[in-house]
Amino acid sequence: MIYMKEEISAFDRAAKKLGCSMMTEKETADYLRGKGFASDEIKDAVCRLKEYNYLGDGEYVKAYFNSHAGKKGDKGIRYELERKGIAAELIAEFFDESESDEAERCKAVAEKYMRNKEKTEKTKAGLARHLYSRGFAWDTASKVVAVNFHPVVCDDTPQEGN
Repeated sequence: MIYMKEEISAFDRAAKKLGCSMMTEKETADYLRGKGFASDEIKDAVCRLKEYNYLGDGEYVKAYFNSHAGKKGDKGIRYELERKGIAAELIAEFFDESESDEAERCKAVAEKYMRNKEKTEKTKAGLARHLYSRGFAWDTASKVVAVNFHPVVCDDTPQEGN
């Protein structure tokens, strides 16, 4: 008995992939293009997926932010979302409405980095590079580094007038 392999539609292929992980509209179109589907099939599949609420860049932005906010700064998250094909307006709108405090997230990342490390000039520079590479704003990261490496005040210094 010979079984004929049925052709899977672009919609079915994308829906199956979206069942495993979230993707942006651009990533979905690129995935389908890589599987050899024609442009009109891809457009139709993406439109149908959006109609069924299987695909939506707005929801993707929220989910991406929630899963990466503890590790990256706003600048790093914006960059990654733009790289994934999310419209700049959608990203800006999300961050305008967001209540997240980048300074607190930066402080948490710095504390984790500094765990079990001595406070030396080398680790100070390493912490600064670490925070900048994670996409935290220059001024935010600089303040956090300064707080972590504030000068130690000794209480046994001679006081005037004593």
